[in-house]
Amino acid sequence: MLMRSWRNLAPLPRSPAVLHTLQEKVYHDKQYLGGFKIRAIILIVLNGVLLIVPCPLLNRDCRGPYATNNRVIMLSIAYVVVLELQRCNSNPPQRRWMYQYRSALQQIRRPTGEILVINSRLVIAFMGVFSAGGWIWIVVESMLLFIQHRPLGPSLVARAFISCLIFLHGWVAVWSVFTTYVLTNQPDKTTFLSSIPAVIFNASFIGSSLAMLLGCIATGVWNLRASYQFWGSFIDLESFLIRALDTFPNNAPDAIIELAKKSLGMSEATNRFLSVTEWTYGILCIPAFTTVLFSLTGLLLARDLGKHIRHSKKSLARNMSMPGARSVASCCRPEAPWMLLEGENIKESENESPTCSSKHVIFTAEELRRIAKSDSIHGTRARTIALVTKARSELLLVSACVGVNAAALIVIMIYVATMCGNGQLKRGSWVATEISAMGAAWVCSICLSVATVALIHNNWVHRGTTSLLGLDELNPKKGDTLYHASAVAVLLEDLRPTERPLREDKLQAHHSLSMRDAHSPSKTFALPPLEL
Repeated sequence: MLMRSWRNLAPLPRSPAVLHTLQEKVYHDKQYLGGFKIRAIILIVLNGVLLIVPCPLLNRDCRGPYATNNRVIMLSIAYVVVLELQRCNSNPPQRRWMYQYRSALQQIRRPTGEILVINSRLVIAFMGVFSAGGWIWIVVESMLLFIQHRPLGPSLVARAFISCLIFLHGWVAVWSVFTTYVLTNQPDKTTFLSSIPAVIFNASFIGSSLAMLLGCIATGVWNLRASYQFWGSFIDLESFLIRALDTFPNNAPDAIIELAKKSLGMSEATNRFLSVTEWTYGILCIPAFTTVLFSLTGLLLARDLGKHIRHSKKSLARNMSMPGARSVASCCRPEAPWMLLEGENIKESENESPTCSSKHVIFTAEELRRIAKSDSIHGTRARTIALVTKARSELLLVSACVGVNAAALIVIMIYVATMCGNGQLKRGSWVATEISAMGAAWVCSICLSVATVALIHNNWVHRGTTSLLGLDELNPKKGDTLYHASAVAVLLEDLRPTERPLREDKLQAHHSLSMRDAHSPSKTFALPPLEL
């Protein structure tokens, strides 16, 4: 019955609250209802193919780093292509798609916060391609460095600053949580993350980013200096042995003394290099551990959003269960917690609302999609709930993946540091194998970090600005259409005929409360700020 009535629903008239073409396909067309699942499947497939990639330079099959780099390149390029397709299908078409977006109805510039989100998505995508291509070169050069004894190559500098790529991993994780915090910041200040002032959050984000970047650069310079000392001693000893071999047996009397000095210098440089390498990998555990902490913060934020989404569904069901749900009064009380009236509290609204019942109605995804097709304030709020639900799903996925990979990266770095302390790096070619393992672990993290772009993309497209939700300039005195009855509004009785209406006295009390709040100039809609 529900599916049949949904098919027969009249088409929506165009209004500021109606989503653009791509979003309508995702939310209103049954063929695209699994859009988020399809995108997740594509990410999994791109991370699961190309398990073995032949390496002609070494005449062997290179597992791990090469396969992962190809997957990262494919994933990043595919993401950039998706951005371009989104630009081409937008209405009206966007020309300056990287730096500026214009509203379809109001030709004004987007807030700076939203432009920052747009640019960050593109920067992360291109940095993923750059990092992946750089890793292929680093791993090949590092193998040739120890197998063919080609010291002081350009890969020495790249490997010394390998920590900057690890900084990128941490920065991506921090940015994902930061973006979600900005776009879903609660005005009621009831949760732990919402109670943190924006100034402190901004300072923490900028401070942690600068600290990790400067720390990684300092570690790279320290590692580069130790590497050049090691290879300088190696070249001196090798050159001396070649000269001694050419002049043998007519060597100088002090050749033995010089050989002992160069051997001692080589031994000291080797021990210093091993010590620096050990401490380097130990220090790199710090930004990786910071990444784990921010991933846990993302999981905490996802849990808070889950509570708000559940409360919003209950509130929407309560308002829609009223007989006068199509009236002005019933459309004035916001259900979503990020759309609460100023000074209102979630717990207070739950406890003091006269429409609270012991048996709350929780809409299913199918029912929310039908409500979202309504050209009323209920439809707008149902769309908002659906959009934030998808944002929460992506945040949960990205935080879990980035956290697990950062933890695995910490384990590998501790293993490398332990091997350096045990002196096993002196076996020579073992270093190439370990660097390859390190490269594979890091690029796997990069690959999953690029998936963070899905969260930023979802927040921008599906949350957007307040104009996307049609709530920018809602004013009942000006006769906004969203405040009035809609011809295609949906009631709870239409969705669930068996649901009992609430008590009449509670309905009258809630009706009078909503009417009083609707005409109160002190109570306006509070939406999350997008200005940074």
